[in-house]
Amino acid sequence: MEPIRISLDDYILTGGGYNGESYDHKTDPSVMLKLYYPGKNKQPLDEMLLARKVYEMGIPTPKPGEYVVTEDGRRASIC
Repeated sequence: MEPIRISLDDYILTGGGYNGESYDHKTDPSVMLKLYYPGKNKQPLDEMLLARKVYEMGIPTPKPGEYVVTEDGRRASIC
């Protein structure tokens, strides 16, 4: 699965941790971006696919969105 290119100009940094950072969309607070640090390019896709399976099972979780990549090549998933 190829990621969709996005710009971080549409997002505001809201947190960070061991694997990456989280961003909220500037105009749609219901959209969150989980952006992974460089070198973790397989992890976001694996996490997104697992999150989709969990969501489809009916377990109450945020609906997984698209698999994306930023202009600097970092991979992310949208929730």
